[in-house]
Amino acid sequence: MVPALQNGLQLNPDKLEALIVGTTNQLRVVTSSVSVAGVDLPVADDIKVLGVVLDRRLSFHKHVSAVMRLSVTIHRPSNTFDTS
Repeated sequence: MVPALQNGLQLNPDKLEALIVGTTNQLRVVTSSVSVAGVDLPVADDIKVLGVVLDRRLSFHKHVSAVMRLSVTIHRPSNTFDTS
C-alpha cells in the first residue's frame, strides 16, 4: 500500500506523475498512464525531484544541461565595471 494512503492522505493526480525507469528494451512496452490506488497517473519522460532532473534511462543528460544553462546565466559577465 502507498504510505501516504496509510496516513490518511489522498493522491492528487493533478500534481503527480509517474516515472518508469529501465533499459531501452524495457521502456518499449511502457503505457501512457499508471494506476496507483485507483488514481491514474501520467507517465513522464522526465521529472524534477528536489532540483534534480531524472529521466527514464537515468542518464542525467537533461539535468547536466539545465545546470550548465543556469551556471552560464549566473556567471555571465556584466557591464557593471564599464568605464565608457
